[in-house]
Amino acid sequence: MVKLLQLPDFIERRREYTLETDFFEESPRQMFDAYTIAELAANANLASVVFQTAGQSIYIHDVGILPTTVADVAPNNGNTCAVTITTDGTIGVVTKTYQTDVVWPAVDTYDSLFTSGTAGRRHLAQGGHLEVGVVQGTASNISVTDLVVTYSDANAYPVPGFQVLVTDGGSIAITTDGVKRICRITTGATDNDEAYLFSSGESFKFLANKPFVAECKLAITEADDDRAMVIFGLMSDVGAGDAMQDDEDGPKGTYSGAIIFKMGTDVGTRVWNVESSVGSTQVPATGNGTASTVVASTGGVFQTLRIEFLPTTTTGNQVNFFVDGVQIGSNIQTLTSATEMHLVVGVKASSAAAEIVDCDYIGCSQMR
Repeated sequence: MVKLLQLPDFIERRREYTLETDFFEESPRQMFDAYTIAELAANANLASVVFQTAGQSIYIHDVGILPTTVADVAPNNGNTCAVTITTDGTIGVVTKTYQTDVVWPAVDTYDSLFTSGTAGRRHLAQGGHLEVGVVQGTASNISVTDLVVTYSDANAYPVPGFQVLVTDGGSIAITTDGVKRICRITTGATDNDEAYLFSSGESFKFLANKPFVAECKLAITEADDDRAMVIFGLMSDVGAGDAMQDDEDGPKGTYSGAIIFKMGTDVGTRVWNVESSVGSTQVPATGNGTASTVVASTGGVFQTLRIEFLPTTTTGNQVNFFVDGVQIGSNIQTLTSATEMHLVVGVKASSAAAEIVDCDYIGCSQMR
C-alpha cells in the first residue's frame, strides 16, 4: 500500500509567488559625511559646488550641518546665512536660512536643514549630482562645518521589494506611531506633482492560466477638495513617471495593466474608476475608465481596493474590480502583446496643494 503524503505548506505556497508588505520591515538608512564647508569670511559666499554624485538612485531622508568650530559672527536677522542643497544645480532639495530665531548650531551639534527649511525634491537618480551653496549677510561669518546626508537606496525603499518616485516637494515615509505602520505618500504643493510607491521589478503579467489578485488598503487626505488623483493596481513602466497624466488627463495612454483610480473634479465626480489595458488599447476604449457609483473617501477613511485577474481563454481574460468587498467593475482584456507590470499605489496633485495617500498594506499574488 502506498501512502500519499500531503505537501508541506511551504511547498504548496510555491505554486504562486507573492509580493506584499505591511511596512514593518523598513529598509536600512545610510549616512555619509559628504562635504566640509570651509570657514567663510563676513559677506563671503560659497558658489554652488558638487559634493556628491549618486552611484545609485537614492531617496534623501535628511541633510544636516555639523559645525566643528565656533562661528566668529553667528547669523542674525540683519545678517542671515542661507544654506541651499540642489540636484544638478537647478532642482532644489532644501534651503534653510539661519537668523536670530533660526539659530546657527553650536560646535558638534547636528542641525537638520529640513527642520524650519524649505523642502524640495528628495529623489536623486543614479548619476545625479548633489550641490551645496551658501549665501551670507554683510557681517555673518560662519565656521568650518561638515555637511551630512542620510539616505536610502531608492530601489529598495521604503521596504525591500519596493521603490519610490517623487517629484518636487513630495515625500514617502513610514509612520511608526500607533498599533501598526502606515506608509504616507505625499505630493509637493505644486500642480501636477506626483508620488508613487511601486514594486522594484515588473514581476506580474497577464498570462493564460496564471490568475492573480492584488489588494491595497488606503486612505486619501485632500488639501484641496477632490483634487487628488489616486491610483492603485498593476501598470508597466511606472518609473518613467506620469502614471496619472498631467492636467487631470487620466491614466497614461500606453501601458499593460489593471487599475482602480480616482480623477480630479474637473473631469468627473469623486468616485472610483476602473480600467485595464494592453499597449494603447484600453477597456473601455474611450474616456477615463469606467466610473463606478462607489465614492472615493477623501477624509482619511480607509478603503480596501482589490483587483482579480481570471484568465478565461488563451487570448482573453476577465478582470474584476472591488472596493470594500463590493464589485465595481469587470473587463475582458486580450492578452496579446501584454508586458510585465509593477504593483503600484500613488497620488498626483491637480492643484497647488499637497495631497496625501496613506497605505496600510499592499500586495499581489500570481500563480507560477
